[in-house]
Amino acid sequence: MIQVMECGGLGEGQQIETLMAREVGLKVFVTVDRSEFFHHRNIERISKAVEQWYILGMYDMTMEIIPQGELN
Repeated sequence: MIQVMECGGLGEGQQIETLMAREVGLKVFVTVDRSEFFHHRNIERISKAVEQWYILGMYDMTMEIIPQGELN
């Protein structure tokens, strides 16, 4: 599951979604958006994080934080 965390943190509904995901065994990827706008190129960071998780065997089920912001 992918969630977008805005400056104020995860909302109440997102926190409930996180709990539900853990109960059913879903990995949670959280992208931390540091600006008002989510740039489409940042999706590459999310994609690479998910791909790496698959490559490593999908064992790590802890929440993974994927920072966004300036593109390198």
